[in-house]
Amino acid sequence: MTFRQFSMRRSKLSVREPRVSGILAFVVSAALGSAEAQDGSLTVSPLFASHAVLQRDMPIRFWGTSDPGTTVSGTFAGSEFSAKADDDGHWETVIGPKAAGGPFVLYVNSGDDSIRSNNILVGDVWLCSGQSNMGWRLEQSDRGAEFIESAASDGLRMLQANRRTSHEPIDTVDSRGWRTDAPAYVARFSAVGYHFGRLLHEQTGVPIGLIESTWGGTPAEAWTPEPTLRANTDWAQPLLDTLPDYDVPPEELQAQIDAFERQHADYIARVLEAEQGLPAGWHTPEHVAADWADITAPGFWEPVIGSVDGIVWLRKTVVLTEAQAEAGATLHLGMIEEYDDTYVNGVRVGGMNYPSPGAGRREREYPIEPGVLRPGATTIAVRAVDTRTAGGFGSPPGTMRLQTPAGDVSLDGAWKLRVSHDARDDGGFPLEGTRMVTAARQQRRPAALYNGMIEPFTRFSIKGVIWYQGESNNGRAEQYAEMFPAMIQSWRDAWRATDATNGDFPFLFVQLPNYRVRSPDPEESGWAELREAQDAALDLPATGMAVTIELGQADDIHPRNKLPVAERLAAIALNDVYDRPDPLAHSPRMARCTVETDGSVLVRFSGVPELRTTDGEPPKGFALAGSDGILKWAQAEIVSDGIRVSHRDIAAPTEIRYAWAWNPEVNTTNAGGRPLAPFRETLADR
Repeated sequence: MTFRQFSMRRSKLSVREPRVSGILAFVVSAALGSAEAQDGSLTVSPLFASHAVLQRDMPIRFWGTSDPGTTVSGTFAGSEFSAKADDDGHWETVIGPKAAGGPFVLYVNSGDDSIRSNNILVGDVWLCSGQSNMGWRLEQSDRGAEFIESAASDGLRMLQANRRTSHEPIDTVDSRGWRTDAPAYVARFSAVGYHFGRLLHEQTGVPIGLIESTWGGTPAEAWTPEPTLRANTDWAQPLLDTLPDYDVPPEELQAQIDAFERQHADYIARVLEAEQGLPAGWHTPEHVAADWADITAPGFWEPVIGSVDGIVWLRKTVVLTEAQAEAGATLHLGMIEEYDDTYVNGVRVGGMNYPSPGAGRREREYPIEPGVLRPGATTIAVRAVDTRTAGGFGSPPGTMRLQTPAGDVSLDGAWKLRVSHDARDDGGFPLEGTRMVTAARQQRRPAALYNGMIEPFTRFSIKGVIWYQGESNNGRAEQYAEMFPAMIQSWRDAWRATDATNGDFPFLFVQLPNYRVRSPDPEESGWAELREAQDAALDLPATGMAVTIELGQADDIHPRNKLPVAERLAAIALNDVYDRPDPLAHSPRMARCTVETDGSVLVRFSGVPELRTTDGEPPKGFALAGSDGILKWAQAEIVSDGIRVSHRDIAAPTEIRYAWAWNPEVNTTNAGGRPLAPFRETLADR
């Protein structure tokens, strides 16, 4: 049976088999939480569990544990192997490369212990890593439900690394093992990773294995080996200087956390006691909210009222029929950032208050007792307590609804809001202890995530890496421009140290999208600088950058439309890695700028740009500065060899910028829909 024939059906092999002693015992390694067995019995790494994908056309390395000194033997895809466990009980062996195909069975034996892993494919393995936008689950993304329901390809397999930090490199993988592309599992997998793998499999027919190793809110230094940081003290010394702050004795750490936690809890209790909305009846249908601000839900309130942390009320009035109002109902509000008390017609129907860990990312679903709803106008009011970042409703459109036996009522659209307490009046919202104490955030410690979540995979051959990270390094672009390429090279060096044939894998990454409220004037931007620092990594070989400058959301650092992000990464991979030529796969990048005799600037781009605008208007997002250094929006036109940029008041431009903002207005792409990459260039010496 060929792989293509095999991939048309779902495997009927058991995911997990009972573990018993004896020569005929079979153990599916997906049931093993770690390659380290406490009783010294035979194990294999979870990387070789049932349903695994192993990298094609490269030597395959197997490893695990057994009793010290015992001989381990096995077979895979027609190859036999043997190894001897060392004094610590570790064994490792290598067999020759295999072509794409399967399914295969891995048999491993040692004495009376045996392991069997079923339904293993040989194909391409991609590591998906970074912070929350890479870890953002398919079920949370736009069109997620559609793809979850249709997930049915046995040629796509996934493995998620459990979150783990370490002060020293770890060589064992912490995971529940591989899973096939099935709705129950894919829903909680990386949306960008899943779509990327799905597209590659659909286009190539090659089995694809995806390893997700992500942790939200983490900086690049946490994913960089400590020796790399120590070898680059010119930019890394400030990071190394923070290590003592992370290495606090447990008793002292807990005391620090407790102190900040009390401060956080006391502040919430105090402002809730003193806030004006509840005693003034803002939650009742009788209250007139005509002077409240308007907001569109789902959405966050920052674009409407600014960066308010504190207490904000949100209200909406809907009209119900008698049939909809006569029975009980369920109120679905999706995710609310961060705590809430929710009322219907003045009656509290639910809430998620402090302390509720992870409250901001938990769906609100509140039952409404019969008699609370009314035919005609019914008022829903939410008192939201936001302690940090964006506040408001955070789920995709269509999530918010009033579910009644007589039909659902959508709650999307127009709402009203009013600030009850702004924590800026008190100098800011004191955060909980785990956010205020450095040592409580070990996932941000330099090298901690590399040691615990990347190093364990360096013995496992991969096809390449996709990466989405950078938000947590905002404000440190100059350092990131040095660190990011060093991190990429250190990963390649780590894989090469195990196998010289596996050290030049492609590293594809996502450039930060647009975010925050759009400025009407040219502005300085930490994210624009970070994008420039990311762009610098393209000087390394076998790198590719997906430009997403128009895919973000002004009010959400986690844009939901992950599919086009994955499509751009997949297009780069197909062109660069899979020999499927597409001259439009990459975004055009500025190659050079020339100041013309008339004072205009001619911008030329790399590749085959075939430039056009999405709206038929002239290109937007260009700015020029003259000798005074003041940037002004400029006129631009597409010409045969690039884009000509000019400003009638700037005869001798000294600087040009494109898409240099938190949330720039842009409309120019190549013929493949790939947007121009942001840039800035000094022209004074030209």
